Amino acid sequence: PEIALGQALAGSGIAELAAKGSFKADAAPLALATSLNITRRDGKQGKLDASIHFAPADNKLDLDLKASEPAGGIIANLLKLPDAPPV
Repeated sequence: PEIALGQALAGSGIAELAAKGSFKADAAPLALATSLNITRRDGKQGKLDASIHFAPADNKLDLDLKASEPAGGIIANLLKLPDAPPV
């Protein structure tokens, strides 16, 4: 889906994003897997890729998160990082 974030979240102007993802659940034994990809669609650089795998019977939780954006980006703004550095 297409997503638009206002200035309060984006930091400057409106940020246009596209997101796609997947989710899988197995009942026995319980296991959950999900992935998410978010990219900027407004001419600015920025992306986030995440995947999570949870298998409680195996005492397993894997999280892989990669994010990148230039200075003044959404993540730096949300985290209120001083001088909004690149992430």
